[in-house]
Amino acid sequence: MQYVVTGKEMKAIDEYSIHQIGIPSLVLMERAAHALCTSIAEKENKDASIGIVAGTGNNGADGLAAARILQEKGFSRIRVWVAGNRDHATEEWEIQYQIVRKLGIPVCLNWTGEDSALSSCGVLVDCLFGTGLSREVTGVYRTVIGAINASPAKVYAADIPSGISAENGRKMGVAVKADITVTFGFLKAGCILYPGAEYSGNVEVHPIGFPRLALEQICHSFVIYGEEDKSRMPVRPKHSNKGTFGKVLLVAGSPNMAGAACFAAGAAYACGAGLVRILTARENREILQTQIPEAILTTWESGREQLYYEDIVRQCCSQATVVAAGPGLGTSKEAAFLCEALLREWKGPLVLDADGLNLLAQHPQWGEESCGNWILTPHPGELARLLGIETAQAAENLLECAEQLANRYRAVAVCKDARTIVESGSVPTYINVSGNSAMAKAGSGDVLAGILAGLLVQQKDSKRAACLGTYLHGRCGDLAREEKGPYSVLARDLLEHIGPAFGELIEYCSKEKEEWI
Repeated sequence: MQYVVTGKEMKAIDEYSIHQIGIPSLVLMERAAHALCTSIAEKENKDASIGIVAGTGNNGADGLAAARILQEKGFSRIRVWVAGNRDHATEEWEIQYQIVRKLGIPVCLNWTGEDSALSSCGVLVDCLFGTGLSREVTGVYRTVIGAINASPAKVYAADIPSGISAENGRKMGVAVKADITVTFGFLKAGCILYPGAEYSGNVEVHPIGFPRLALEQICHSFVIYGEEDKSRMPVRPKHSNKGTFGKVLLVAGSPNMAGAACFAAGAAYACGAGLVRILTARENREILQTQIPEAILTTWESGREQLYYEDIVRQCCSQATVVAAGPGLGTSKEAAFLCEALLREWKGPLVLDADGLNLLAQHPQWGEESCGNWILTPHPGELARLLGIETAQAAENLLECAEQLANRYRAVAVCKDARTIVESGSVPTYINVSGNSAMAKAGSGDVLAGILAGLLVQQKDSKRAACLGTYLHGRCGDLAREEKGPYSVLARDLLEHIGPAFGELIEYCSKEKEEWI
């Protein structure tokens, strides 16, 4: 796993490195400035006109140090604009300012954001706030950020774009729109969570010498997959049969709504499940037998008594290893009978998706049946219904809502959005960074439900299956976009790319081990 830190965690790491280990603040600052300048020097010509917009805190001091280092690297057209009151500057800022002044680098103090000041710059470097911002951007700083964004210059941000919260990626009123963000030490949560990810552009993580001991002192809130996590594959022994790889029961598809069941069942099979049984409406039999003949079908009829649906569920559960329920199921009386019986009868691993979540929201008492091994997969609208809040509130507070949902149902919450959050109620939270907007199509979530069931049936660990499943789902979307572009990807394309996505992991594992797992 690759650690992702919040602003508060970064401050704790910084302070521990300085005060407990004894690394001088100026040493870390020099390394940060060198990292920033290395990135700029690799991409820009020496004759580029570079403007550095600095605050009076340590992020601004990084900018002053960067002006000096860029001059040493041969950049001669450098100018610094400082926004803010020098009387409130940090000690490190004052030291860096005195050095820059003696070297003859032009510095404009008390800059208030006049647009024309930046007109001659081809490159701008944002060093206003850094990761410590905790309140709305107002006054002169709002004007300064507006001037940066109005400029046609290429924009680099030091550590995080000014105006973006390092805690959760929120825009604090206004924010710098960077082309490249050079972040120091560790990836910041605000750089990968939206809308911060959109404002950060391409993010580069540069080590600057924080000791591992300092990192180990904090409780890590977030992780993303790193290269080493590509080996997190379910074991696939050679001496095996279909029973070895488990049996998925998929409860999906209301009358004439076979597509969702088809996508989910196909994904479960493609991820390695040994057998998939679909419990679906009778009207769907013909199309499912045609589209996915590998699946076993059990059908139900509309208009029957509740005991009829309970008996069917009981029979199907007796032959299952993992259950996935909800895709295309609808919220009819019959669907409610099926879900109620399922949640009461089934005590094994469960993936609850789509209309299964909507029915749970209508009948919250069903949550008392949770045995702590559910995976819930809501998008913001479904999440809002489960928590009894507005959709906008769920979307704006996805991290907090994911934790609330996981704790309420003792479940793994896979909260789907531009960045999918996997939350189990305990740290760390997994943030998925694979995938793209081409996947925002009907049926995409059904494929994810099937992927999760196909993985869960083989390795049993709900959170591990959820993390790997969301990564693979996103990777399928990335591969599909490479082939079909950002507009034309359909859910069926995600299915077709499950094999290639698994192939990447298998190839990685084969390099690491004699027999991949």
